[in-house]
Amino acid sequence: MSIVILTECTARKVIDNQCFTIPEIVHKLTELFNSSYPDFDYWNEEYYRKILESKGLLNRIVKPAECIYCGDHFVLIRSVKDLLRIQGFKVDMWIFSSRYGLIKSDEKIIPYEAYFYDPKFRYIESKWIQEKFVETFWNFYKALRTSQPDLLIIVCGQLYLDKLKEFIYKLYNIEIKEVLKEICRRYIVCSWTGKEKDIWRDRIIEIVKELSTRKLTIDELTKLLIEKGCREGV
Repeated sequence: MSIVILTECTARKVIDNQCFTIPEIVHKLTELFNSSYPDFDYWNEEYYRKILESKGLLNRIVKPAECIYCGDHFVLIRSVKDLLRIQGFKVDMWIFSSRYGLIKSDEKIIPYEAYFYDPKFRYIESKWIQEKFVETFWNFYKALRTSQPDLLIIVCGQLYLDKLKEFIYKLYNIEIKEVLKEICRRYIVCSWTGKEKDIWRDRIIEIVKELSTRKLTIDELTKLLIEKGCREGV
């Protein structure tokens, strides 16, 4: 049985094996890249990688995405992915990133500082959607349309879920639920507002504990997620 988890990027990121918060990230990135640093400027990706390479830091700084993000929710969701694999499920994990778009968790990325609700984003939003989002959404769509996972679990903050819906509608004039019907057999959505963030962290901890203690079928997993507040529908 196959499962795909789609989650969001986090503000906290790992740089040189240390997890940094936003103010620390900006300071560290400025040090690494001399002045400017990676944010929404995906077109400068090669430039930033060459700087790291010239300093002998490329392999220390550029890591798989799942090793870069270190926010509490992300670390717990990664644990869910690992535990499901231990139970025998085929699990892929995708991440909705403010810099990179929709990427697989094993794709190597540079630490960055970007957030869709940053005022800077509106100046390049159209370019970002037409180029980066189109490219990576198509990769995501093709991968899932081909594999047809038995269950797609979308687990992220409501702000990022809203952006995903918005971008899809702007590009294709279609609701996200219509896309989901084409790419998976069943889907579950677990999303939270800012006020609910701590509540959902505790719920995900409970899910991790449950997966650590007993083996679940995919139907039992779906039931558990619904019991914890996830829903069938967007």
